[in-house]
Amino acid sequence: MRNDVVKPLLDSNAKLTSIVTEQKGIIQQQQKRIVELESEYDLVCSEIDYLKLSVNDLEQYGRRNNLRISNMSLGPPGATESDITQMTVQFINEKCLEGEHSGIYSNTDNRE
Repeated sequence: MRNDVVKPLLDSNAKLTSIVTEQKGIIQQQQKRIVELESEYDLVCSEIDYLKLSVNDLEQYGRRNNLRISNMSLGPPGATESDITQMTVQFINEKCLEGEHSGIYSNTDNRE
């Protein structure tokens, strides 16, 4: 009668041991995958930081030839693009440039 009680317990213990061993293997695989993903995540974050810096640099250089003029009238209604260009050049020559640099652009230049 004692064997009737012990044998199922031993079988149950063997099954549990097998399950625990299997779960340990799965946990080790998952831990390894987590380490790989963390490493990949760090690499991607570094690449993103580098790309942000690159974009910032490109934006800086892309704006270097731009000039923003505020509070300047665009002329009377119906003014053409040529009129606005002439007014802008006149404004820059009068307000921004002095001495030898004034008059760097005029309507006589053949620029488009």
